Amino acid sequence: MHDIGNPPFGHLGEAAIRRWFKRKQDQNEQEADIYNELINFDGNAQGFRLITYLSGNDEYGLNLTASTILAFVKYPFINKEKRLFKADYQFSYKAACEKLKWKEGVKFPLAIIMDLADEISYCMSDLEDGLEKKVISPYDLYMEFKDIGYLEPKEEDMYPYPFIAFKTKLINKCVQEIAQKFIDNIESIVEGKMVEIPIGDDDVRKKYLDRIKKFARKRIYSDRNIELVELAGAKIIEGLLNEYEPLLEMNENDFIDLIDGKNGKQHPFEFRLINTIPKNYIKKYQKSMDYYKGENCEEPPSEKSVRAQLLVDFISGMTDDFALEQYQFLKGIKLHD
Repeated sequence: MHDIGNPPFGHLGEAAIRRWFKRKQDQNEQEADIYNELINFDGNAQGFRLITYLSGNDEYGLNLTASTILAFVKYPFINKEKRLFKADYQFSYKAACEKLKWKEGVKFPLAIIMDLADEISYCMSDLEDGLEKKVISPYDLYMEFKDIGYLEPKEEDMYPYPFIAFKTKLINKCVQEIAQKFIDNIESIVEGKMVEIPIGDDDVRKKYLDRIKKFARKRIYSDRNIELVELAGAKIIEGLLNEYEPLLEMNENDFIDLIDGKNGKQHPFEFRLINTIPKNYIKKYQKSMDYYKGENCEEPPSEKSVRAQLLVDFISGMTDDFALEQYQFLKGIKLHD
């Protein structure tokens, strides 16, 4: 589930959402506080929101165990740049901590393992992506990593073999090393005193994974075609937000009437826009607003911030292909499937 909240086009998609809401915030000082959370949008926070609230018909999301919920949380904060959304922190994260008697703001032991697994696997995925997209060749990898066990590719080998052998061997080394360090420090970890496994100069992670990351940055991420796709993706995300902005500009009563199926004649364009958003997202918006307007809520957020979150929930849940198609339809570039 680690990457489940990533918006279309990955980190550039995240940056596009942040930039759009920062511009929105700068345009109107009176609305400066409304978009504070979204100008720090992060896929990890959105993923947590997805598993604990947006999925399913009730307010429990996927209805996961407290241990699984805390294992997911990479940034267990609400007062730092990388953080959870305040509502999700209050209603899901705190409840999981209370259930397990875990201290808030401290990374859970299983989250440490998740984070390390992510670091190892995604290093390898970067190389695999580069091979599949033909940005790099098996021989490129051999020349770069032959000193740490990458086998020379031969014509009789099936394409993935040298890479799979290299990947398997390196992952096994990393897992054994990290597992041992986790066990060695288990007392400090379960007491919440250690939230990162230390890296020594001779560690496999430092010697090998750092090299792979540098190679990926130099040879894969900086490839012109990949960079152009990412830049285009950022424009698509911002373009979608621009197209849905009229829903954000409506007053609250008109918007409520709109989602109730009323005043379509007065707002024909907005009426059609709201109908492109899946009903599940609309229901979650309504469920949130019902709670915030109830007696149990002491510090309700503004309705417009909840509405902005609705748009982000919808757009960040798209695939790359669907985002592109939706953008083309809304811009009038495409009329039929």
